[in-house]
Amino acid sequence: MEKYINKNSGGYKIGNIPIKFENDGKITVGLNLQGIDLAYANLSNANLYNANLQGAEFLAANLQGANLTSANLREANLVGADLSGANLDYTRFCKSDITGANFSEANLYWAVLEGADLTGANFRDANLSNANLWEANLSNANLDGANLIEAELIEANLQGANLAGAKLKGADLEGMIIDDGTYHEDGTLRTYVIGKK
Repeated sequence: MEKYINKNSGGYKIGNIPIKFENDGKITVGLNLQGIDLAYANLSNANLYNANLQGAEFLAANLQGANLTSANLREANLVGADLSGANLDYTRFCKSDITGANFSEANLYWAVLEGADLTGANFRDANLSNANLWEANLSNANLDGANLIEAELIEANLQGANLAGAKLKGADLEGMIIDDGTYHEDGTLRTYVIGKK
């Protein structure tokens, strides 16, 4: 069962939260949405710029192409959410559960994913340049073709992760956890991490 934007006599709402549309038809949310339940919601192309979504429920939500720039998603549940092509620059996902989410071709420039559970997440061709992934769990994540230039992967868990074609120039990999299942085609990842121990 999907939750959609509803129109009633009082205007548009997400659940009980009033919203407005910009001239281009995208949603602008101007309220504090902390803890809102948007599980299974269809919010593709929504404009949630700078929204406070701390502790929000986005289980299996469709956020394809959404603008969540500078949003606060700390401790949110985004398990299985589709954020492909979304703009997530400067977004804060600290300690969120984002297991199995799809971030393919998303922009996460300077995003903060510190301590987030990203197990099995898909970051294929995503831009994670300058992102903070300290102590993030990226086990079995797909980072094929991801831009991780200048990203901070300090003490991140990348066991079983696919880093084929990932750009790691200037990335801080100190204390990063890898295993034989962690794949990067040129072998520099293993050499760098082992050399830092």
